Amino acid sequence: MQVAADETRVEFVARWSDELKKLRATLTATDPSPSPAQFDELSSSMQELKQVLSQNVDWIPVFELGRCERELKTAQQTLSKARGELSTAKPKFSFRKTESKSAAPKLPQPTSNQTPAPPPSADSRRRKLPNIPSTSLTLSSKKDCYLCSQDLPSASESQALLLSDLQNSFVDLSSSPPTSFSALYLYGLRRSCIIVPPILGSIMAHDCHGCIFFLGSHQFRMHDSTDTKIMLHVTSQPVIERCRGLRFGPYPFDELNIPTIENGKSLYDQVQDFDSPFASAETPSENFSLVDPDTGWRELRDDARWSDAVSRKENWKEALQSTLAC
Repeated sequence: MQVAADETRVEFVARWSDELKKLRATLTATDPSPSPAQFDELSSSMQELKQVLSQNVDWIPVFELGRCERELKTAQQTLSKARGELSTAKPKFSFRKTESKSAAPKLPQPTSNQTPAPPPSADSRRRKLPNIPSTSLTLSSKKDCYLCSQDLPSASESQALLLSDLQNSFVDLSSSPPTSFSALYLYGLRRSCIIVPPILGSIMAHDCHGCIFFLGSHQFRMHDSTDTKIMLHVTSQPVIERCRGLRFGPYPFDELNIPTIENGKSLYDQVQDFDSPFASAETPSENFSLVDPDTGWRELRDDARWSDAVSRKENWKEALQSTLAC
């Protein structure tokens, strides 16, 4: 399989996917099972598709490349499993060994009283922490609280920041120097508002629901999250996967009194959705939408989550000042 001279990337990926579907259909449709020669032919064809991907890795869109690699790996695993079942299958005709009459009868083996451990649930798999540097600054396991830069552990620059397992909280790090953190990880957040000045590195958000984020970075990725508004400044295309109900808008530098980044065009409105790879302006993804840049701040102020977070922030600050005055 080769790339045609006048073929676009989308057309090529679609044709590649059709070829893989044909191979998988051949594997599952053969009854009772493929012959060794058919296995070799299927394996060779899948290897050819893999080689085509490798040869065009710089040309194929990154989100399409990842999907194709996952689908090919699944097909190869299915082929390998079917080949293994064929090699261990018993012959249709065989001589039965006559057991000696003097042989002692086999006694049933005692069964263990231990109940086998259940497989991990989908929730536990989803909440598995990503690879996070062990030296990361961490704000974790908080509920109904206001957190600011003073709550961070003392640290030097170029450290990663992890915000995890926060619920109904307001994290305002707007007073932190821009680019203070090398990377930002948002994990397991519920109905929380997060304000962070733009950083030079990447941001990974995972398992966040009902939140509002003010973020800026070079790269942004979000997985397994829902009903969240992201006011974003990003210099590469943001990527989402297994998400729904997301809203993307421009980072409000002026409203947050944060210096604007020079020579940094934001691509917040060019979201790549792994679950909708062929989305376009004519047929957009159903998993996210864009905030109107002219009315975005007004829309944000009308958002009950934002107004509630701001009011609670003021109450927390008043309570903190009263405590310090005692």
